[in-house]
Amino acid sequence: MGQSGLVSEIARRFELTADQSVLDLLDAITSLARDTRDSQIHWRLEELGGGVLATLKPPRKTKPPAAQPLVVEACSAPQEGPR
Repeated sequence: MGQSGLVSEIARRFELTADQSVLDLLDAITSLARDTRDSQIHWRLEELGGGVLATLKPPRKTKPPAAQPLVVEACSAPQEGPR
């Protein structure tokens, strides 16, 4: 299978996924690698999958909201009523 055939097969597998997320693309690439008998192509596909992960940017860290003071209200014991 030539390079264009590999790309077509990755695209086909990716289009079958539910979310079509980056992780689905990674899975399409690595699943093709697992199904490939040619060891050179297998490792090139694995490297491509790793390259996809390497391009991802981590989510931006946001500052947690300011801590709110804990308010404890005084409570009194229940009043005993007539029996």
